[in-house]
Amino acid sequence: MPIYQSEDRVKSGLPLGGIGTGKMEILPDGTWSGFTFLNNWGQPLKGNEDSQGLLGYHLGMFVEPLEGPSQGKRKAFLLQTEKVRQIPTVKKIKYEGFFPKVRLVYETPSPDLEVTREAFSPWIPGDSKNSGLPASFFKLNCRNLGRRRLNIGFLFIGRNVCGDWCVGRTNRIEESENAVHLEFSNVHAADEDPKNGRLRFSFDKKGWRTSFLESWNAVAKNFHFSSKLISLKAWDLFAKEGELPNSRSGFVAPGENQELCGAVAAVSELRPREERDWTFAAAWHFEQSHAGHHYSRWFKNPAQVIEYAVPLRKKFEQITAKLQTMVSALPFPEWFNDALLTNLSPFFSSSWHVRDGRFAFYEAPVICPLMGTIDVGFYGSIPLSYFFPELEISQIRQFAKAQWKDGYIPHDLGRNRLDCPSTGTTYHFWKDLNPKFVLMVYRDWLWSDNDRFLKEMV
Repeated sequence: MPIYQSEDRVKSGLPLGGIGTGKMEILPDGTWSGFTFLNNWGQPLKGNEDSQGLLGYHLGMFVEPLEGPSQGKRKAFLLQTEKVRQIPTVKKIKYEGFFPKVRLVYETPSPDLEVTREAFSPWIPGDSKNSGLPASFFKLNCRNLGRRRLNIGFLFIGRNVCGDWCVGRTNRIEESENAVHLEFSNVHAADEDPKNGRLRFSFDKKGWRTSFLESWNAVAKNFHFSSKLISLKAWDLFAKEGELPNSRSGFVAPGENQELCGAVAAVSELRPREERDWTFAAAWHFEQSHAGHHYSRWFKNPAQVIEYAVPLRKKFEQITAKLQTMVSALPFPEWFNDALLTNLSPFFSSSWHVRDGRFAFYEAPVICPLMGTIDVGFYGSIPLSYFFPELEISQIRQFAKAQWKDGYIPHDLGRNRLDCPSTGTTYHFWKDLNPKFVLMVYRDWLWSDNDRFLKEMV
């Protein structure tokens, strides 16, 4: 599988999300980046020259021996190698990316700990609903390799990015019997704002003592928000006290220089040779996009996504593992098998699946945001037709509807839209679009055995 080290300074990571939902990424240095679930495919939220990762999104932990000469001496550090303020970090990270799952192995300051992080989103051939969930799953695993009982704690810090403007952003903590939920929203976002929506993180409480800090402003100096001048109040409390104050404020950002963060912590005892998982999930709902999202046909908010998806997590993990094992066992060179899965990443990073069922791939969301381009899509349509034939047929039908009276097939379905076909980026008409379209129709008919579809195309 593709393996990187934290020092490689790779600027992108395996996408976590769903078909047509937008995504988030975890980088090899342990930071978060590449958020596009806010209908911002062409302008992903990411780091900058100051910080490679997205500031305000951090995972941390502490380890505290409960016996022996170092009893009570707590070591706290961030689960990343990117420096933030003067906070200690892990020494090194091994990053294993094998679509649709990523695994990070941390080299921590404590020799008695083995710490890993896994993240995935379900990608299930033939199941476009569950492959199109606006969600991702995370697992932090800690193994005690030593002979002493340890007190361990994990910390999640997230930043509210809902709404195009910070004014109106607010965080909310909710608790249920088995989970604590941290949800971000914006109560003053305009109806037409594409970033008007909700982002929710849900953390498992079973076997853990959880605590939270609902909200604080991470801007420490007026007009300055950087890795050296960020307020991480939750980290300061977590590192010193080993827990958070369980405070709710209901604060709503009233003006500029407000970067609201929220945090959840989990603490547990770990006996010698014991290991424990802390699992959590992220879900989102941002409906204000061109023609809406297909996921909104089933879910009205991210809480409903969590309620549906979390109970299915183990099933999704099993299917994912089976898919990866099957591809890895194919009688081809290892690099080829890796590529077979890794090159499916555009299903999460570059696809639209709108409310009425229409589907299309971007050619390239940042530099060429044209939808469903025939010249490039001809090659990308092979896995699409093989794994999700109904989505491929949806795309073909859109081009058939857009066909000119003289028979010419347009180059694309539109720029960041599906209702404005164009002749593309060149002065001259394309010579290869019509024959490619015919070959795609013929192949889709052969693979689907759908005579009704073929009659539509004749």
